[in-house]
Amino acid sequence: MPLSAPSLRARLPEVVRRLAAVLALVSALLHVMMLGDGSLVAGVLIAAMAVVCFPCAGHLWRESSPRTWTALATMNALMLGLHVWLLLQGGHGSHGPGEDSAAVGVEHGHHGLPLSHLPLDHESLLMTASVVAAAEVVLAAAALMCGRVSRGLREVSRPETDRSYA
Repeated sequence: MPLSAPSLRARLPEVVRRLAAVLALVSALLHVMMLGDGSLVAGVLIAAMAVVCFPCAGHLWRESSPRTWTALATMNALMLGLHVWLLLQGGHGSHGPGEDSAAVGVEHGHHGLPLSHLPLDHESLLMTASVVAAAEVVLAAAALMCGRVSRGLREVSRPETDRSYA
């Protein structure tokens, strides 16, 4: 059953929320895939970032608020900045110069499941995570702007009780 334009317009906020929630889960998965590709401190930070993605995804799936969208935009903007810095530094793995995780056969995985058969080295995962973070920033900014615009339109469309300027 095709959706009419008004029906689609009415469902668009829900679709955007759910898309942002899925992207947050993808971000968490990418962080999990990067575990074990660096120092212990880097591993703890990467695990913490993955854990932070889950509650945000849950909030976005159920409902959203300006606070949730602002947190999503802020965290992903910071993450994107960090990713760009790391990419400019040549990644942050624990491998020797010129070696990436695919070249040295490092197996990434959760619960010991090898993911080495995937053609993703650390730099590819970081690039993918950067694209996801950028998409989340754009979605959050759009949601915040649309929320402000719709609130403004509701305020303008409300009849004023006192219009006399006598």
